[in-house]
Amino acid sequence: MTDAPDDLHPAGVFDLLISLARSGSSDALGQIFESCRPVLAKLAHGLLDRHLRAKMDNLDLVQEVFLQVKKCIGDFKGESPGEWEAWLKQILTHLAKETNSWYRQTAKRNLGLEVRLGDNIARFLQTRDDAKIATRRNDEVGLLRTILRKLPRADRHLIVLHYVKGWPLEKIAKARHRSNGSVRKQCGRAMERAKREARSLNA
Repeated sequence: MTDAPDDLHPAGVFDLLISLARSGSSDALGQIFESCRPVLAKLAHGLLDRHLRAKMDNLDLVQEVFLQVKKCIGDFKGESPGEWEAWLKQILTHLAKETNSWYRQTAKRNLGLEVRLGDNIARFLQTRDDAKIATRRNDEVGLLRTILRKLPRADRHLIVLHYVKGWPLEKIAKARHRSNGSVRKQCGRAMERAKREARSLNA
């Protein structure tokens, strides 16, 4: 059974810490925030969309709450640890809603491009020799070829593994001996570069 927030920071100690935090003490703010981090992490997992949980660590969202709190600690008008925890939960809920909304909108915008890009890469990779390329080249494949050539080698490799071969990010991370978060960011950056190259060619 977990302790209630008031058990973690007795009233006198909390009063002192919140006063120091409001005065700009990062250490004091860190102490009273850490007491709520496990609760926030559990709540964040439930607030994130199911599909987003595989792409974003709930601890990253909790850290965003901490960064937000550092900027607006003066807005906290409560006087007890319970009110403090409730305030943090409100911030977390708001950030989770914004994150879910951003992800849904981004997913809709990227879906068409990613499907077309993946299909074109597949066709391109299936056409190995120059003679076949010459007979099958069309506007899309020609554009794709140009885009791929402009991308760094690591980006091309990531795009092929994830969007063509369908490797989960976890599998790529394991093969590269990298963290899931690191590979997720690299893959996202690779797609952003590919889209920028496509837009520049169409400009």
